[in-house]
Amino acid sequence: METCGKNWKLYGELEGKRPLVVLNTVADEGEKVWLVARKMTDKPFALLSIPCPDWNRYMTPWPFRNFGGEADTYIREIGKTVESLEITPAFICIAGYSLGGLFALYSMYRTTLFSSFASASGSLWYPGFSDFVLSSKPLVKPERIYLSLGDKEPKAGNALMRSVGERTAEIFEHYQKECFSVRFESNPGNHFTDTEKRMAKGITAIL
Repeated sequence: METCGKNWKLYGELEGKRPLVVLNTVADEGEKVWLVARKMTDKPFALLSIPCPDWNRYMTPWPFRNFGGEADTYIREIGKTVESLEITPAFICIAGYSLGGLFALYSMYRTTLFSSFASASGSLWYPGFSDFVLSSKPLVKPERIYLSLGDKEPKAGNALMRSVGERTAEIFEHYQKECFSVRFESNPGNHFTDTEKRMAKGITAIL
């Protein structure tokens, strides 16, 4: 399976119409996340891991500095690839870490493919994103949304990235007001602490 020149990997079986989780990865960490998640839940599911060929280009919704802002293009690629699998999962979720978490939430407003969304330590500091969320409507009402941050992330050295705590809180509160089933979790450490575990927690939360 390929999109944008990179292989996709499917972990688990889709027998009995099990849920399918689409996970965008930056370093092909899909198998590690899958193994951790399987230890956290007894719910059967399959994981479609996508090693993104250009993280800054395809995981961002619009251009900013060295970020390409071509998320819309990548969302279409994901849709085509899932359709080509000729499978019928019970439902399809999307999950991501860092910019992948930003992408997961953005996809809620650009496709009806996914029903639940996990953003683990999501880069919700991205300029204009919280304003976009507060002024936009999802294409489908989400079944479940999961947000998380490390407790040291709002203390980052970069002023823009320090805003992640405030921006995430704004989005969380907005989803609560919209009566969406949303959960926020604070984890110990900075952005790079226990990344596979944090992502696995997000995945199991939306199953």
